[in-house]
Amino acid sequence: MTAPAPPDPAGSGVPHANAWLAAIVASSDDAIVSKNLDGIVTSWNPAAERIFGFTAAEMIGQPILRIIPPSLHYEEDHILARIRSGERVDHFETVRQRKDGKLIHVAVTISPMRDSTGRIVGASKIARNIDAQREGDRAQATLAAIIMGSDDAIISKTLEGIVTSWNPAAERLYGFTADEIVGQSILRIVPPSLHAEEDYILGKIRAGERIDHFETLRMRKDGSTVEVSITISPVRDSHGRLIGASKIARDISHQREEQRKKDQFLAILAHELRNPLAAIRYSLAYSRQAGVAEAERGRAHAIAERQLEHMAHLLDDLLDVSRIATGRVELKPRTIALGPLVQDALDATRALYTQRRHELRLEMPGTAVWLDADPSRITQVLANLLTNAAKYTDPGGRVELAVAQEDDEVSIRVTDNGIGFGPEMKERLFLLFNQDERARERSAGGLGIGLALVREFVERHGGRVVAESAGPGKGSRFTVWLPTVAAPQAVATAAAAG
Repeated sequence: MTAPAPPDPAGSGVPHANAWLAAIVASSDDAIVSKNLDGIVTSWNPAAERIFGFTAAEMIGQPILRIIPPSLHYEEDHILARIRSGERVDHFETVRQRKDGKLIHVAVTISPMRDSTGRIVGASKIARNIDAQREGDRAQATLAAIIMGSDDAIISKTLEGIVTSWNPAAERLYGFTADEIVGQSILRIVPPSLHAEEDYILGKIRAGERIDHFETLRMRKDGSTVEVSITISPVRDSHGRLIGASKIARDISHQREEQRKKDQFLAILAHELRNPLAAIRYSLAYSRQAGVAEAERGRAHAIAERQLEHMAHLLDDLLDVSRIATGRVELKPRTIALGPLVQDALDATRALYTQRRHELRLEMPGTAVWLDADPSRITQVLANLLTNAAKYTDPGGRVELAVAQEDDEVSIRVTDNGIGFGPEMKERLFLLFNQDERARERSAGGLGIGLALVREFVERHGGRVVAESAGPGKGSRFTVWLPTVAAPQAVATAAAAG
């Protein structure tokens, strides 16, 4: 604020120095206060009235302690001691109390006041309300913490596309450190074939427009590309002038991959349902033709029944996936022998093994193995493993099912001489909507969710499952371990003996 020119008492055209000083004090935006060495206020300018709420009449002659919270009274003793020794207190940040009781943050500078002989007679204090500044600092600190802790890449750049800030998530996403990219062109992460995009983006920003959820490709330091969704906003200075852009980028590779898998799964589902429906339609139409022999009609009906069973199996798997996704899978465990469950699984897959002319070898332990398990789910696990082996083994192949008691567990191994798989597929085999392209071409149909159900049901029974292969073309082995329990007769005998 510019101080008004005070009157010229001497008429000389040069304002008196004291008058100038008085005008500056009166017009200052900072509180300017004086006090004696006992802390009694001797002057109080208009800004002090505005900041602290007390008028000059209310404060002059009163202790400065009226604006100091009781818990901080010790500060005044310390300040007066320094003033008496001739020291100045610079930019001391503290808390003071307004007339209405509200606490405010202030920065104060306190200087000794001397009389004409040089003797210290009091102190002058300049106080500035820094609440707004502190609030701004807090807001900036909060924003900085959010940016630094964000999982999304947050970047700023000039209107020429030069990077000005780069958060840790940007380092993780793109591979460049802040030191490597700040001051460089944003084109370092834009594939050459997409450089025209940056011209388009900067054009929109210069026009003051925002770009929301723009999906594109960006390039990492190692040269690989990543699918990202970006939102870009204009950045303005305190005068409202456009000075750059801020960008938030999110890696959507996983989302896009998951969507591709789901789309692929739906396409497979449509194909798998269409095939049995076509066979059923043909069989029914054929059996209705005049002159068809009874034996031929019976074979047509048998084909329709097999296809209906296949469709029922597909729909059961779909229902299981839905139950898993919604957490509604319910097990109904009871003490059961494993042998009959193995036989049920063999019966369920016998037609497939006959059709593909596979040799199936079975190895069972000499004594019964007992489980505390849901019989239908364990049968489903075994049937899915046998089906998987049959589908991914060329016709005329060999599959072995071996069961062995191992301490308090039973191991169930299904080994085939089929197409095998590479090490990158070891865990992916058990994921929903995940199929190896090469395997899909060689399989005998299905939705590719059988192994996901195997792992889900095995783990829910307290067991585990592992897939092994020496590599493509070298067969596969799937091993399930399940906890065993004592035979019911042994439990009953032990109870009677006790």
